[in-house]
Amino acid sequence: MNENGKCDSDEPFAITGTDGNYTLTVTAKEKAKADKNAPLLVSGGMDIDTDANLTGTFKAPYTGGTTTNITPITTLVSAMVAKGTPVDTAYKQVAKALNLTETEVKSDPVKLAKDDNNTKAIAAAMTIHRVITIMAKSAKVNNSKIYSDLVTAIKTVADDSNTTTKSIATIVNTAAVEANSTLPSEAIRAAKMAVTIGKTISSAITTYGNTNIQDAALASYTALNTIQEKVTTALENNTTIDNTFITNVESNALATL
Repeated sequence: MNENGKCDSDEPFAITGTDGNYTLTVTAKEKAKADKNAPLLVSGGMDIDTDANLTGTFKAPYTGGTTTNITPITTLVSAMVAKGTPVDTAYKQVAKALNLTETEVKSDPVKLAKDDNNTKAIAAAMTIHRVITIMAKSAKVNNSKIYSDLVTAIKTVADDSNTTTKSIATIVNTAAVEANSTLPSEAIRAAKMAVTIGKTISSAITTYGNTNIQDAALASYTALNTIQEKVTTALENNTTIDNTFITNVESNALATL
């Protein structure tokens, strides 16, 4: 309720079930006490698709609705809201910047893939999470900082009618060259792998199909760990992350996949 990025003892909370669903009760008194832009926040726990511990936190604007999905996509929305963008505008701009519809941004990406054969949102969500995680780990900062650092770039990409290919890769690469970029230098270097990460995840989803998201997630998780390891080693050794490096890492990741 105070937007400090964690669940304090006097704040409402719930523990998700094994399927990731939750029921959160927020009293009128708690809602009145909360900051205007207080988000719903997910932390801890495990990814049921990969059995990996959750890295960082996911957020979504709390609008008082009966159902709210909390994903890497809504975390971008929440980052914009935290910096003063109205909720409705934030949803519109994130949708435009990722080439998604507002409905896709607000939906459960796994359900969309399995029930509607629409894998755009799950591919975007998985790619956002891994790109930002790799950037954060490379710079030794928390994921929330990277999300926050991308807000201006989201607006730029959303409003740019000349940019036909829009994705998290477009956003992070735009953020990397901003005049007043607050991204750490290591995160900027790691951001160069965003396209490769997206290709790896899309390939996994294509290979395993829209109904087998669990295997796609598990396979891509293993492949993406190889990218993380190679980026970490490159940064430690001050190796240039150029097109040759990216091509080699991409080949390795797809072979692992």
